[in-house]
Amino acid sequence: MSSSDDIWAGASWATTGGSVAEGNPVTGSTNPTVDSVISPVEPPQLPQPSKRSKVVDREAAPDNGRVSVFVNEDWSQCPRGAQETLLRGVERGDITPIDVMLVSAGSEATGVTEAPGTDDDSPLGMIGRSAERMHNIQAAVKARGGGDIGVADVNIVSTDDFEQMVLDPKNRHLTSSMKAAVNSSEALKMAPYVANGNGENIGFDFGHGKVLAVVPTGDFGGGKDLLAYEKRSFRRSSANIADGIEITDTQRKIASGIVFPPLVSTGGTSIDAHMALIRNADVSSTPPGTPQFVTVAPQGALPSDKAVAATRKKMASLVALTGIGGGLRDSPVILLDGNDPNTRASIDADRMRTVLEHRTGLQPETTDRSDLVVQLEQFSAVLGRDCDHAVIEDRRGDGEGEPFKQERELFLQSAFRVNIDDVVALSKGKADLDHVSRVVGQNLAKAMSQATGRTMGIDITRSEEQRKAVKTVIVVIYLPDDVDISKSRVIDLESAYADAVRTWFGDDKKVDPLVVTYKLPAVALPSPIVALRVMTHTLNVLEMLKIDAPELFEKRLTHHSYTSDKPLHRKYENRIWRRGIEAVKKTAVPVMEKWAQLLEVATTHLYGHRGAKVSDGFVKKGQQNEERNRSRSTS
Repeated sequence: MSSSDDIWAGASWATTGGSVAEGNPVTGSTNPTVDSVISPVEPPQLPQPSKRSKVVDREAAPDNGRVSVFVNEDWSQCPRGAQETLLRGVERGDITPIDVMLVSAGSEATGVTEAPGTDDDSPLGMIGRSAERMHNIQAAVKARGGGDIGVADVNIVSTDDFEQMVLDPKNRHLTSSMKAAVNSSEALKMAPYVANGNGENIGFDFGHGKVLAVVPTGDFGGGKDLLAYEKRSFRRSSANIADGIEITDTQRKIASGIVFPPLVSTGGTSIDAHMALIRNADVSSTPPGTPQFVTVAPQGALPSDKAVAATRKKMASLVALTGIGGGLRDSPVILLDGNDPNTRASIDADRMRTVLEHRTGLQPETTDRSDLVVQLEQFSAVLGRDCDHAVIEDRRGDGEGEPFKQERELFLQSAFRVNIDDVVALSKGKADLDHVSRVVGQNLAKAMSQATGRTMGIDITRSEEQRKAVKTVIVVIYLPDDVDISKSRVIDLESAYADAVRTWFGDDKKVDPLVVTYKLPAVALPSPIVALRVMTHTLNVLEMLKIDAPELFEKRLTHHSYTSDKPLHRKYENRIWRRGIEAVKKTAVPVMEKWAQLLEVATTHLYGHRGAKVSDGFVKKGQQNEERNRSRSTS
């Protein structure tokens, strides 16, 4: 393979069964100009999203290996192709055109294991939270004069998670959750309208322009270890995902809607879905610069019995996410804590920001969007993916392989909520700046902990490696639009947060942060949120994961027992890791083979190759020789 672009050649969302790709190219350019990104898009003249919300008693969908869709009062297998069938359904008003398509994959990213219900009038469960997310996006667009839009929330889950889901439209816990999701303003019901080849309902229309898709991969949970690929079929999962999203994505194409990069974690199902979409997807309808959020656990929060596998899966996933850009090349990867509610809220706020930019021409408060894009490109060239320091050299031998070239920007993020009164006080220069600096410092440390592990902040013993990892910091402030602050005061607010960032790093690390502010409709953003994004490189995160691993498995990562200094050589963790890479390679899928190649480059850089250990690794020179001698004596 000459380049990662080959992976995307001639690809489309649908790979089987239908004919979305037959003579129906996706609208939009793969390289839109800045003006096309920031200008409001004129939507095609289509029927308004259906207002129906009645649960319809229907015969079971056919079970004969093909996807079915309920149109014109019956289940249809789209004999003329999905495009034609759905277009007719849209024209009749019984199929919803999709203007915005959200995608999530994996247990953690989707929240599929949370039981439906309510808590203090807030929805619980994947379906209720999905309905709330779609409702807020629609309310925000309408508040800015953008009219009614159709929103789809696509969730890719393992088969075992799918089988445990409550999908009965008449379940009272489910209905109460959906009612809470829209503040009882709409009568939401789940009307199934898409079934997979097994006759299982996987697509639901809530009415009011809201569509939910739940796509099972056909495999059980992917796990935290690459060895899972010895027993699981990536080709089968990839085909199931392509089939499962075909109908929803066709609805999006009919409306020339946008699609977000998948929200994923580092688990098996998440990465399967990401790689399947890289393999099969045309993402030309993803606005450039739209982040791909990746939920991870800080290293120090990992249970000791799963620490090795989880850490290595994080390392492996990071290589896949940042080393294979393709159509997502201009979408930065952002690692954040998926269990933190404020950080999860910042994901929703940023998605809303993207939709409002696309649909209503939203601009930052103190600069033009086009100027911001230029500044981010300059960061990239000097500090980010396009600089020389973002390359991982191949140590396998002279000219044996190509180096790892980071193809996507990488950030570590945390977020926190701010009281509106504090925002106003900051803008007037009347706030407690020491308090602000402490909060900013705590959240910068939390952002760094996605890679550094136990050390919440700068560890004196490892400060050089940690500080080297920070290239710059971007602060994104999301304000409800009912906060009455003039542009000049917003500038003062941004300056206060910039100063707080500089204070945390001190004099020994010069950081010139970028601060940008957006005002979002208060109907969808009840309180201000501040997101802190630390720009870094894949190489730096890999180094920090290696160096700052908890003591319980420090030595296991370098092939030593965690209970003694006795080397385990290749019998345990090292062998598992190498076998995992071989399992990825043996899938015989080009994008997976590319991943395996990059993993080999990263592995040899970090740990050495063929018995030759890296001098800056855990194992010191004397230990290296001792290990080699023991290996020879026992072989």
